[in-house]
Amino acid sequence: MSINQHSLLATLPVEIVYYICDCLDAKTILVSFRNICRRLRNIINNYDNYILDFKKTSRSDFQLICRLINPQQVKSLTLCQQTTTFDQTIFFDKQFHVKDFSRLRSLTLIAIKESRLRAVLKHINISLLVSFSLEIGEHKKQHDRVTATVLTSILTRTNLRTLALNIEPNRIEAIEWPDPCTIEELKIDKCISFDSIRRILRHLPRLRTLIIDCYSIKTIHPTNLTAYCRQLTSVSLDKLDMNIADLEFLLQSMTSLTDLKLTGNGNYFDGHRWEKFIQTNLLGLKKFQFYFSDYQDDQLNYPDIEQIIRSFETPFWIELKKWFVICECNINIPEWIKLYSIPNCMAKVNSKVEPINISISTLSTAIDTDAPIVVNTDYICFNFKKLASSDIEQQREPKPYPLLRMKNYLVLIFGSERPVDWIPFISLFVDLTTITKIALGGRLISAANQSILDDIKILLQQACHVNLVLLRDTPLNQESLLLTANDICYIIPTHIRRLRVTIKDMSEAKIILERLTHVSSARFYFDHTPCCDEFHQWFESKNLSYQIEPSSVYVCRKKISVPSNKQNVGNKRIKLTDNHHD
Repeated sequence: MSINQHSLLATLPVEIVYYICDCLDAKTILVSFRNICRRLRNIINNYDNYILDFKKTSRSDFQLICRLINPQQVKSLTLCQQTTTFDQTIFFDKQFHVKDFSRLRSLTLIAIKESRLRAVLKHINISLLVSFSLEIGEHKKQHDRVTATVLTSILTRTNLRTLALNIEPNRIEAIEWPDPCTIEELKIDKCISFDSIRRILRHLPRLRTLIIDCYSIKTIHPTNLTAYCRQLTSVSLDKLDMNIADLEFLLQSMTSLTDLKLTGNGNYFDGHRWEKFIQTNLLGLKKFQFYFSDYQDDQLNYPDIEQIIRSFETPFWIELKKWFVICECNINIPEWIKLYSIPNCMAKVNSKVEPINISISTLSTAIDTDAPIVVNTDYICFNFKKLASSDIEQQREPKPYPLLRMKNYLVLIFGSERPVDWIPFISLFVDLTTITKIALGGRLISAANQSILDDIKILLQQACHVNLVLLRDTPLNQESLLLTANDICYIIPTHIRRLRVTIKDMSEAKIILERLTHVSSARFYFDHTPCCDEFHQWFESKNLSYQIEPSSVYVCRKKISVPSNKQNVGNKRIKLTDNHHD
């Protein structure tokens, strides 16, 4: 550190020094920052806002900090049983005396042995705790009543506001909850019964936030919970495995919710049903996060993921709430469907990309450029650079109908090798007769590979309702694409009316316009702004209008005025015809 920087730190006001300490970890403060100069040491010796988080701390650093720290200056403490060879709680017990941590406000114990719980708590003034989190990593049957007694004692403290428990359900059920309890935020990571939830809620009149594992709750008893839940504003229900009717019965008691998060397995895919339920029961809901998955085991009805996504495209979802969703399935297991809100609310998601994962979104910008098949509100894209030949060959079995039947914009990106049987492959997903717009890109096309050009010619003939073809950079591909006029004329069938192509120069454009007389308009892209002065007379002779823009030229065939066979007489229109009848 330079002398000027050293001098500057030495003159900082005490408030600024404390603010800097609030942004640093304990080791940095005690070992480095405090030793810069004598003044900083004196200031930091009175700093009493330490947050000790030992989740990822080495044994040597843990012991060093414990020796340097003044326990009365610690406001938050996290202990963690990281390995079987080093137990933080044992060294902690030896290093500190009873009630040394007299000003502690937050205590988090992660994966500790149940037998060590009391040994840790004897150093804490639990009366001042505002937040307490407990995860027991090693349960002992002989300690079950002891743990329940300790927790009961902590719950009676009037300062406690936040409680998180990751312990065996029988320990939770053995707790004697005070009435009333001051808890405002409760998190229970182990699955407990519905009766236990109802019993706990009865004692928590001030509860605002509830996070709970619902795996063991298969059915909901017909009990009105409104009296216990009306004060809840934030609820997270994880590992759901109940039917939608029971879930609705549980949620309808939480009329004050503003924040709701749901994750689990079940057929919760009906956006129309959710819309009606929320508008009826959760009028104040502002934030709705979810991650659902379900196996649609119905051999007679192939999963219609487009129908699922359409139910979330109503004005309620898109315009009023601005809640957007993604629906995913894998074509190898199309019956297994995932539906989740954007952004993904799952903390731990498998980052491995599925071999052929289809993702449909109600938000057009929610795309994954690494996915082999991307679907959103605008288009469906097949990126053959991401699709292995083995993936395509697995899809030999025909489907009852294309998986995505309502898309009209198709994007195809090719790598350096021609995919085998790629046209039958994409036909499994889209009905080519519904496509009206196709974009093509990739190395194989830019190299004018004859096999791929033959394929594209066949594809465009089958896609009989396409009127616009784009042969340039696609939304997910930024590689240069440059075909000759002869290549373009070879692949474009007579039903194509509009073109968007990247070409070398205006001479190539002239060839395309002369040969493809059925094309009514075209935009030609260049790597420069072209000069069309020498082609002006030719444009006029061909009855073409044009407009020059940076790096492109737009050309349109002028409409030919056809003499009308109708003539106005007064206010009446009389049809003229060559067929005269007496």
